[in-house]
Amino acid sequence: MTTASPDHSNPDEDDFLADVEEESDEQPSEENVEEPAEFDFSAISAPSSSRPRAVVPAKPKTSIKEIAVPLLFTVGVILLIPAVWGTLVLAGSIESKREGAKGMAAAMLVCYPVALCLIGGGILFLRQVMKEKARHASVISKE
Repeated sequence: MTTASPDHSNPDEDDFLADVEEESDEQPSEENVEEPAEFDFSAISAPSSSRPRAVVPAKPKTSIKEIAVPLLFTVGVILLIPAVWGTLVLAGSIESKREGAKGMAAAMLVCYPVALCLIGGGILFLRQVMKEKARHASVISKE
């Protein structure tokens, strides 16, 4: 392995080192420093078009209650189907040949209170949404 001795240095490195030393020796004087000019914003104009911009009305916010109302009603009505089936099986109106039909019918009676809670929640949310929309409409009409 050979090592480079300081006597045999590369001429390109010497030029580079000399330039770096010259730059570090130069101190910017206060006379050479210019203050940045103020930017004139009035010189910039917005692009013009031949037709006026269309005014787009703001989209109304959709609350979670507005989304939940049809879901609550739909699931509540669907849950009434097994509840009615369970009632008919236990009342003897529907004969089933399966062994566990009566046990399943008794379990399906749980669907009545669940369906009523969902439908009741849907009605409650619907009334709240209607009140909020009426209040919002009255505020807009006063403006």
